[in-house]
Amino acid sequence: MASRIGKSGFTSVVTAAAVVVIASGCGSSGGSSLTTTNVAAAQPASQLAPIHGKYSPAIDPSNFVSTIDNKYWPLEPGTTYHYKGVRGTTPQTDNETVTNQTRNIIGVASTAVRDVVSEHGKPVERTVDYYAQDKQGNVWYMGEDSFEGPATRGSRE
Repeated sequence: MASRIGKSGFTSVVTAAAVVVIASGCGSSGGSSLTTTNVAAAQPASQLAPIHGKYSPAIDPSNFVSTIDNKYWPLEPGTTYHYKGVRGTTPQTDNETVTNQTRNIIGVASTAVRDVVSEHGKPVERTVDYYAQDKQGNVWYMGEDSFEGPATRGSRE
């Protein structure tokens, strides 16, 4: 008995054959190739982000600007950022608000960002984080004031 392939069946067979032909060409090593260089591979990770020894960057206050307008993370006063995540199995929220306040840290005017981490709607950590931007556009973390428990107890990092 002869089988009969309808129009939709014929289309499916042609499509499947086309996929096989295209896929077989994906692994071929044709005449041209693109060569890339991984800059990070040129240096060991320990040099890119050292974890040993003392971290003591050279900070020149004259290399910093007064406004943080980095295109990836502009810190304009009044801006808020809301993050949701999990610590272990506990859901957390992190609400950050950029203030119009600054603090002079080692000669650099640093923008204050209020940061409140909550679990089940209750704050578990309150900090004021300080950031500054250099003339090259890099945003620097300059430290924080942290408050855990009553707001009267705190520590400066």
